[in-house]
Amino acid sequence: SLVDRIPEYQLVVVGAGPERSRLDRFVTNRQITNVTFVGHKENPEQYYNFFDAFLLTSKIEGTPLTIVEAMMCGIPVFTMPAGEIEYNYSEVEGVTILTGSAEEDASKIKGFDYSRFDKNNMINFSKNMHGIEGVKKRFFDALSCSGLPESPQNDDSFLLPGVYV
Repeated sequence: SLVDRIPEYQLVVVGAGPERSRLDRFVTNRQITNVTFVGHKENPEQYYNFFDAFLLTSKIEGTPLTIVEAMMCGIPVFTMPAGEIEYNYSEVEGVTILTGSAEEDASKIKGFDYSRFDKNNMINFSKNMHGIEGVKKRFFDALSCSGLPESPQNDDSFLLPGVYV
């Protein structure tokens, strides 16, 4: 497993889902000592700044907010290419797309060069793509391309929450 190949890394699992008991058994049965489960947290985003990196091993995702949250905190992301993740983030500096091969993925994690990583680039990308100003601009740009009126030009404009189709 990947965890067996990176024993020098302390892995912290925030959250509790249907796989929690299976993961507990896996860690216990294999006597893995570098994994800590902290369980469900009301505000998991408060944990990102404690970590050196974020690891998402999900095989099924859409575009998870956890990646956006980690990027907003400026920490490197290691993720499987599930859902829209690879399409949206494969070109982003600091996002490493994993393969599912424990050996290859351990090599990618161990080989990440933190000294060359510029967290401000990642934070700026996140703000531009997912911050309100970037979302508002893309939304109104899309509207103007569809023949609808352009973005309001005053500072009092805002987007209402909801789904726009």
